Amino acid sequence: IKPGLERIKKLMNLAGNPQNELRIIAVGGSTTFGYGTKYDQSWPFLLEKKFLSDEKDVDVVNLGGLSHGMWAIHKDIIHYDYLDYDCVIIFNGYNDINPDHLAKFSKRHNNLIFKLFGYLPTLDVYLYEKIALMIYGDLAKFYSSKRTEGKDETFYFDNNKKILTEDENKKLQKKLEAKLKLNKPYEDYINEYSKVLNYLIKNGKRIIVIHQPNLSSLVLDLQKLNVDNLLSKYEEILVLNFRNLIDLQDKKLSMDGMHLTHEGNKIIAEEIYKNIRNTL
Repeated sequence: IKPGLERIKKLMNLAGNPQNELRIIAVGGSTTFGYGTKYDQSWPFLLEKKFLSDEKDVDVVNLGGLSHGMWAIHKDIIHYDYLDYDCVIIFNGYNDINPDHLAKFSKRHNNLIFKLFGYLPTLDVYLYEKIALMIYGDLAKFYSSKRTEGKDETFYFDNNKKILTEDENKKLQKKLEAKLKLNKPYEDYINEYSKVLNYLIKNGKRIIVIHQPNLSSLVLDLQKLNVDNLLSKYEEILVLNFRNLIDLQDKKLSMDGMHLTHEGNKIIAEEIYKNIRNTL
C-alpha cells in the first residue's frame, strides 16, 4: 500500500484554481480517505479518474481524515478554502452515530502543530504508515492485522472511540430507545451540519450529500431521518442515497463491515459519477 506521498505532492500545487478546471473536495472520515487501501483505490481518486477518462477537466481533492465527523468537516471546509474549490461531496454518518454526543475528534485539527502552522492533510497518516512499515514491513499485513475475521461487529463508537460488538450495540440501542423518547436526538450534530451547509451556500459552493452504505443500525436510521429533515430545507443540494448500494458483509466489497475495498470504492465512484457527470 503506497502511503499518502502522492496526495502530498498533488496538494502542494493546489492553491488557487485554474480558470477552466472544476475542483471538487471530498470530505468525510476514513471511508472517504480510503483506509486500508492504496492511495489510488479510494473513491475520490477513482472519481477523478472517471472524469479524466471522459476528457472532463475535473480535479477531485481527497480531504478525508481518520475518524472525521461533521465537526472536523466544518473545520476542513474553512481551513482549505485556499483550494478555491467549486463543489463539496459530503460522505458522512458513521463517525457521528452517537445521537447525544457530537464527535470532536481529528488528528488534524486537534494537533497543536497543525493549529499553529497548518500542514497537508495526509501528513499524519503518512507518518503513521511509515512507522507501521518499520514494524510490519508491509502495510497490507498491518491493516489486515487490525481487522477482526469472523466477527459480526457493528461499528458504533462510544465517547472513548471503543468499537462495540453486536451484542453490546443491541443493549445500547435498547437503552437509547427509551432515552430518545425524552431527548432531542442528534441536536448538536444537526446544528453543526447546518453550519457546514450554510457556510458552503454563502460562499457559492455546490453541495452533494451522500448517505453512506447501511450498517443496519437503529441509530443510523434515526440519524438519516434527522439529516433528511434538515436537507429538505435546501433545494439546491443534491442528495444521493447509497444506503442499499453495497452489501457491507461482502468481503470483496468491504474489508471489515464498514471500510470499503478497492472494488467497493469503485462502485461508490461509479455511482457518484453517473449522478453528477451531466450536472457539473
